[in-house]
Amino acid sequence: MSAQGIVCVPARGFTRAKRRLRGVLDDGERAALARRLFEHVLGVVGEAAPGYTVLTLTDCDDVAALARSRGSEVRRDRADEQGPGMVLRAVAGELRGTALMVVMADLPTLCAGDLGAVLDAAHGLDAVFAPDGAALGTNVAWWRSPAPELLSFGCEDSLIRHEALARREGLRHGRVVRAGTSLDIDLPEDLSRWLGPLAVRSPLAG
Repeated sequence: MSAQGIVCVPARGFTRAKRRLRGVLDDGERAALARRLFEHVLGVVGEAAPGYTVLTLTDCDDVAALARSRGSEVRRDRADEQGPGMVLRAVAGELRGTALMVVMADLPTLCAGDLGAVLDAAHGLDAVFAPDGAALGTNVAWWRSPAPELLSFGCEDSLIRHEALARREGLRHGRVVRAGTSLDIDLPEDLSRWLGPLAVRSPLAG
């Protein structure tokens, strides 16, 4: 494990991802979209955090193979039974004084500058959170020395919970709000914001 820290990217199997897009994309399109988003996020993480070890958390053979081909380490889990929150807390429990960054795998406009902004903000803080567009969920998070009980991924209001836990523990924490960390792809309207309303049926175009 890197001395600087570890970046965790939770990613479920491509064929099971993005189920809330079934109304606008068929199964093959949803799988292709999930794969494209995951590849993009891995590429950005590798560029923005070269001193960090990248760890993909997945229960899927295809995701694991793709992650390894991109230089990521892999931890196999049973995400359908445990959920990403439990798996991430298990990883945090194994760290000893090592920084942890968590980056969601469905951020289509994420760029190296976005993660750089999170790492820059981390100077002098114990935790940094980058919210989703509704300012309820957490799309990127960083802790200087995480304890498992500080992580609340898997809840729609994870940002609110993360900040409340940080306050409870007396952690110095802050938010970073950027376009690239705010947009995640869960609903048809997210696709429209990313691609435009006329391109929703062709998410792999371009």
